Amino acid sequence: MNTWLIGSGCTCHITKFLSMFSSINQSIQQKVKLGNGDTVQTKGKGKFSLSTKKGMIIIKDVLYIP
Repeated sequence: MNTWLIGSGCTCHITKFLSMFSSINQSIQQKVKLGNGDTVQTKGKGKFSLSTKKGMIIIKDVLYIP
């Protein structure tokens, strides 16, 4: 996993990679409507660090959807 797509204007950040979280609260579950119209259930919310060419960034409030 060497490439990331970071979109601007999103209402929330979502990932399917549980191993990327530095911390996660899996008791936080909510429904999210995706861009294609589907509604899915999240399985947690947390944060993770992402290495960029300019250094590390921390993304908070990332939703986990396996």
